[in-house]
Amino acid sequence: MPTFRDPTADSREAYEAIRGLAHATIFIEQPHEAYGVILELLGGVRSLQQVFDQLAAMHERHQGRAFNDAGDQHAGMVDAFTAADRLHETAAMIRRAESLLDAAAQAAGRIAWHPAEPAAPEVVNRPAWVNIVFLDGEEADRVLDLIDREGSTAGALYLSQWDMGADTVDDAIAIGHTYDELPSSASDKTATVDAYTMIYNPSLGHVALYRNPDELPSLTLLEAHQHVEIGPPRRAQSDKPRAEQPAGRHTAPPARSWFTPEPITEVTEQRGLSR
Repeated sequence: MPTFRDPTADSREAYEAIRGLAHATIFIEQPHEAYGVILELLGGVRSLQQVFDQLAAMHERHQGRAFNDAGDQHAGMVDAFTAADRLHETAAMIRRAESLLDAAAQAAGRIAWHPAEPAAPEVVNRPAWVNIVFLDGEEADRVLDLIDREGSTAGALYLSQWDMGADTVDDAIAIGHTYDELPSSASDKTATVDAYTMIYNPSLGHVALYRNPDELPSLTLLEAHQHVEIGPPRRAQSDKPRAEQPAGRHTAPPARSWFTPEPITEVTEQRGLSR
């Protein structure tokens, strides 16, 4: 609170208030609030003009007490006159600023601010592909043997058991197993089955399944192939390089596919398609 009698304390408080206002006006959410701020500043500028004129008059009034650090009164009086002159010039400039600020206040007072337009919904960039499952080693060899015997559709059908729909997509996005382009090399083989793309490499011993997160597999995929038992792998592991794999993507498949309703599950069990 101002003291109205201690210029040192009041000037310090004025500095802190202006400093706080400088931060508070960095971003004003409601533009109609600016008019009130301008009016308050207009009153402050008028008072500030008075302050500078009064400080100038003080230097003139007490010039006889002015000395420099070396005790030279003449030099002190010259500096007192100089300070008074510059303070009067400052007050004159503030009078000009007051006139401009008054015009700004009048213009701001004529503005009728309308509510802001609703913000456009944030566009979330969805990845082009998410990894459903990645297998290597013995687990991959079992699937690669299945692909050798029954074809790529059988392999993709088997791998689709890891697809739990939205949960799988959310998990893949959360751990960064998403891709704008399918991660394949020149030696990889690619097969597209329904909504899935399978990438596998018999030489390196790995197989992976991918899906566009916004495309769902059809129910007819379940009836595309009969179940083929996956036996022990026939491939040697000792001289095969290990492929780099996404962590946590090769656990055992779920007992039931996410997109299989109960009646279809019963049919697939009767036909030997269930796991």
